[in-house]
Amino acid sequence: MRKNYLNRFLFLFITFFLFQTQISQAQQVSLSNSRLTLRMAFTEIERQTGKSVDYNREIIDVNKTASIPRKDGSLSEIMTALLQGTGCTYVVREKHIVISKIQATAQQTRKNVTGNVTDQQGEPIIGATIVVKDNPSRGTVTDIDGNFYLTNIADDAVLHVSYV
Repeated sequence: MRKNYLNRFLFLFITFFLFQTQISQAQQVSLSNSRLTLRMAFTEIERQTGKSVDYNREIIDVNKTASIPRKDGSLSEIMTALLQGTGCTYVVREKHIVISKIQATAQQTRKNVTGNVTDQQGEPIIGATIVVKDNPSRGTVTDIDGNFYLTNIADDAVLHVSYV
């Protein structure tokens, strides 16, 4: 009986937390103008949401005038529009909107990969698992003929093949 109450409490707590995250992203914001400096826009967002907008002045010029298509929208829509072209992104963490530099990644070419997995006698291995080494959520399983197909894989990706 006590375990049942604990499970219900955990379920309600997790549901509430996820709901709060969704609410903060969907919270409506109305800026006074569609052309404001980022500093002025951030001040209005802080006033309306009760969240502080945190940033490093070395990565974003808050004196830059931002021109956004609409002055009213969800927090997510407004922040995305304000940060367009700045090389920055944001994340909402409790009572903070944290702005950070988009991580620069080398431009990688991507390709589709096909292959065939066989045993030492050349027989197809059915059900072998093929995953990208640094991203195990990207993977597939061989079909009845030992064939596999992976899409949008980086040129320098390393594939790991396993079979039990």
